[in-house]
Amino acid sequence: MSVSHGVCPCKTLMSSGEFIAALAANFIVAGAVYYLKGPSFGVICLGAGFILMVVAYLLRKKPSATPQQTITQTQEVNPHFHQEFNPTIQIGFPAAEPAISEQEKLRRENLVLDFMNQQRQRQPDRTLTYLVEGVASGAHLNMQQAREALESLYLRNLLYRSTIEAEGDFVYWLR
Repeated sequence: MSVSHGVCPCKTLMSSGEFIAALAANFIVAGAVYYLKGPSFGVICLGAGFILMVVAYLLRKKPSATPQQTITQTQEVNPHFHQEFNPTIQIGFPAAEPAISEQEKLRRENLVLDFMNQQRQRQPDRTLTYLVEGVASGAHLNMQQAREALESLYLRNLLYRSTIEAEGDFVYWLR
């Protein structure tokens, strides 16, 4: 079957399987109504369902095609086929953050220390502990930057640190 652009092909008539399924559903509904409301409602439901099923069947009938309605479609086929295949394989690790200057490293460490000292001033009578995620949020750094700054401060003996249940994470507090 060929159709022109913008013309939908006609669907086939209701198959016998669809017809039998619709009829079975109709009988099931009629039986349920008969059981719940009595025989008169069951017969009414059965009749209405059967009439609707016949109407649906008749509406889905395929109209007969007249010679004026015949639609043809032409298509040009180009027998030449050109295929290019340029595989690219990248091997390595994701790009890490480029090496940062010592000045940038100190700036990040100062951001972390400033954040921790501000928190300490708000609650001077408590020893506050910090997770990497909280420091990153409070110092406006990403997780990797905060982790590196905390590690550096710990190695310079400005912070205490202890392991926690989360793998690869530590809890930090000021000395």
